[in-house]
Amino acid sequence: MSENLSFLFSSKKCHLRNLALMSYFLLFSFLIFPQDTLQKEKMTHRIETNISITRFDIFHSFEYSAKVNHFQASVGLGYGVTRTFFQQRFFPKINVLGVYNLINNPKFSFGPSVYYSFSWLKINQTSKHFNNWNELFGGLHWEYGNKWRIGQTISAGYFSESYFNQFLNKRAKASNWGYFVNFSLIHEL
Repeated sequence: MSENLSFLFSSKKCHLRNLALMSYFLLFSFLIFPQDTLQKEKMTHRIETNISITRFDIFHSFEYSAKVNHFQASVGLGYGVTRTFFQQRFFPKINVLGVYNLINNPKFSFGPSVYYSFSWLKINQTSKHFNNWNELFGGLHWEYGNKWRIGQTISAGYFSESYFNQFLNKRAKASNWGYFVNFSLIHEL
């Protein structure tokens, strides 16, 4: 299975492809609505702060999200708390999340989600090499509240790591299964 999906994460232009995938994901999330539907439906803009638990670190992030009818999409920037503060190595992460709310009440929403993130970490102060991770997860998302909301996303899926192999003197990759548990505080603007 990992060999079949490795083409997604294994080229020299990996960073550009990651940006293109995230851009496509966001555009697709918003452009699937016909223009007249967007004018009839109210788009809700929101800001979020999140704490996420993954295999690699505990991440804190800030996100912007938009919600139209049953669909919502968000984009965020975060950092790994343990590595950034306790190991003194900045560990940034860029992520996008798409949700289709099967239950979409004013106070409660619940539905399946798709999550993609890209993170990178400099190995140490003297090295010029970075490790990077691509994560693609599917799971469930719920939210509760009015203008201030709490939420949670639980996901599992595939991740790929790219790193510099000292013995081979070139970049190598590894992949495995991962998880993502996210706790959110959301404010509708």
